[in-house]
Amino acid sequence: MINENAIKFSKDSIEDFNKTMTLFYGKETGVIRGHAQGRQDLSYYGDSIKDFNYDFIVVEKDDYVLNNLVKFIVKDGELMIKPETKTNKYKIASF
Repeated sequence: MINENAIKFSKDSIEDFNKTMTLFYGKETGVIRGHAQGRQDLSYYGDSIKDFNYDFIVVEKDDYVLNNLVKFIVKDGELMIKPETKTNKYKIASF
């Protein structure tokens, strides 16, 4: 989550837009269904939002999160990484 006191930019500034992202997620599952740069709200989806049971959070922009959205969920309004999948079906690659 964003510490509002830590960001010194106006919420409408280009700097804020470049340093924040909005994650849209399913209210029931916490699965991230979409993202947008900057601060957005559900109006991002226009009238079609009525077809979704989504909520959103605004967080600091993080390229790791953006490139690995399937590894994260939102639970209790907080972005969390999923526990690593454990399976014996596949060998673990070593580098």
